[in-house]
Amino acid sequence: MARTKPQEIIRRAQVPQRLAERPVLAVQADQASSAGAGVLSRTAAAVLTRVSDSVNSQMISNSREQYSAAATQRMQEDAEGTPRQAEDFVAQQSESWRRGYLKADGIIRVRDWQIEAAKEIAKAEPGTDIEPLIKERMAALTQNPEFQDPQVRKALMPVAMRAAQQVRQQWQADSMREMLVRQKESLTAIIRDGIKGGTFLTSEGMNGLYAMLDQEEYAYLNKRDVDELYVEAAKEELAAGNRDPQSILAFLEQDRGDGQPGLMNTEHGDELRAAAAAGARVIAHREDEARKQAMAEAEWTLQGLADRGQLTHKTIDTWASKFGLSGGDLQSFKRYWNNQQEQTLRRWEQEAKERAREERIRKLVAGGNPYEISDADLKKQAGKEWEETPQAARGQVLQKWARQGIVIPQLERILKRADPAFQENFQNAATLYEQLRKVSPKYADTVAGGEAAAMLDQYLYDTRRSGQSHQEAARVLTQPKREVEEARSVINDTWKSGIKDYLEIDGKPRDPRELHRIRQEAERIASRGGVSGEAAIRAAVGQIDAQRTTVNGRRVPNIGMPQGAEPAVDELIQTVARKLGRDPDELSALPNPRNPGQWQIVGPDNWLIPDPDTGRAIGFDPRAIAAQHQRWKGDLAESQARRRVEQRTTWADQSRNIRDLRSQSATTEVPAAIAKRDASAAEAPAFELPKFDLTKPLVPNAGTKQTTTTPAVPEDFLEYLTRK
Repeated sequence: MARTKPQEIIRRAQVPQRLAERPVLAVQADQASSAGAGVLSRTAAAVLTRVSDSVNSQMISNSREQYSAAATQRMQEDAEGTPRQAEDFVAQQSESWRRGYLKADGIIRVRDWQIEAAKEIAKAEPGTDIEPLIKERMAALTQNPEFQDPQVRKALMPVAMRAAQQVRQQWQADSMREMLVRQKESLTAIIRDGIKGGTFLTSEGMNGLYAMLDQEEYAYLNKRDVDELYVEAAKEELAAGNRDPQSILAFLEQDRGDGQPGLMNTEHGDELRAAAAAGARVIAHREDEARKQAMAEAEWTLQGLADRGQLTHKTIDTWASKFGLSGGDLQSFKRYWNNQQEQTLRRWEQEAKERAREERIRKLVAGGNPYEISDADLKKQAGKEWEETPQAARGQVLQKWARQGIVIPQLERILKRADPAFQENFQNAATLYEQLRKVSPKYADTVAGGEAAAMLDQYLYDTRRSGQSHQEAARVLTQPKREVEEARSVINDTWKSGIKDYLEIDGKPRDPRELHRIRQEAERIASRGGVSGEAAIRAAVGQIDAQRTTVNGRRVPNIGMPQGAEPAVDELIQTVARKLGRDPDELSALPNPRNPGQWQIVGPDNWLIPDPDTGRAIGFDPRAIAAQHQRWKGDLAESQARRRVEQRTTWADQSRNIRDLRSQSATTEVPAAIAKRDASAAEAPAFELPKFDLTKPLVPNAGTKQTTTTPAVPEDFLEYLTRK
């Protein structure tokens, strides 16, 4: 429908409250002119408004996106540590992008400024005026490019002001906190020294401590702070164990000067008790360590006293009291050192017995009567003397023990361990064996034993007589063992020539049974590879001879027979033969098969000879018989010597009595009546004949058998053995 009246439009400018690049024109109809306008006019106006708003919104949205993208890019660069964009690049971007980038960059710069300013100000002493420093740094901050754009500067200045204010607030808080810490540290040091010195363990000291709060240097502290500092210092002192914890706790139980309860009766009581318990443990540990140290330092002194036998019970108690021991520690201490003393006394006793035993052995050996000592003790003594004797004087020791037939252990080990694989040791053993044979072939065989003797004999023969080197001789000696038949064949081939020099012993033919034993021993020795038949026979003869002896003219085993005891056994057999009315040459003795240490007297057919009184075999111990025989000879010789001395003394007494009688007769006065002529005669008493006691002989013991005071020693050995 056509309009019948034109509309009048009034145009006016309207600026909205938002960012816009151009003003937005609003269309408004004159109400007076358009009072009759219809719906179509109002609709057109609304459409135009919506179109304008849409265009403006699109433009604003694009601007915000650029702004946000630029800010995000700068934040990302900061997070990743990449450099910011160059100034030329930033200037070429749109205004929205540039402002977003500069604002984000400015915020980052303000953040860094705040951090650096806080670090710089933190170096200042509390109470310092920091405003000049903040203003100086703020002026430098605003000179950066970010603050040159008015819009960006307007947005950044509030941020910078807030950062500066935060720096001031942080500084004030840190300054206050530092002042408080310094005051607490200063007062803590004073409290700690006061507690250690005992000043603050008195009521007067505590009152003085609280009075220090009135001083300016402790203005930030209050009484509660002092209590907390005191408790901490007291806990340190208690836990350190420098003072008696109970005395400190007793003081803290007391009420304070202002009527307040003691610190033990406050919330600090439990921690103070815990510190006191820790201190008590420290003190106990310290005392224990000091005790152990003192005991360790005194150990050598105590051990010296124990070694000298001077650690008596009283001395032990004194030292235990000095160390403050009690309970189980005291018992252990006393028990240990008492045992040390007892060990010393037992050692002395044992050493005294050992010295007495050694002295007895020396005397018996020197006196020719070692038979009272066992072979084991003699061997032990021989080894000890060999060890203690210098090298140059060991020849005498060797001669001494070789005469007794006692093996020196050191020499036995050298010979029996000799191995041809070790040249130097084996050559030394061969030289030693050679020297022993010069002293006594029998002793050398006894020390070395059968196999070692055969091997050393073979080695000496090959090297000394045949001129072989050690390697050649050792190669022969280390050959594999021979079989029984081979060893028997070796002995068969050399038996006649090898045994001919040993068919007699002590001028008498050897018993066939002994020759058979020699052959068996030679075959056993020859089973060792490299040993010749001659060497095996020589070693077998030496081995058998070392195992046999001659008793009353008969060759018998020497088991249990000490070397040199044969004469005593012969004497015993002869005295037994006389008692039994037998021919002494018919009897001999053999070891008891059940007890080789005991021997029994046998007849010509080796049957036992019974005792006519008991019907049992006549047995004896060769060692004891030899010892008794030596003692009998000594006692008999001493008895005879004493009797001769007593006889000489008796004849001397008789001669002296006769001389006294003669002297008595010569001094009898001659009467004046028969004085010599021309001699003046004195008035003489009546003459009396000399008076003699005719009931006693003029010569003492005249006509009677002389007696001696020396006990008689039987001249018969058997009678000496059986006397009571």
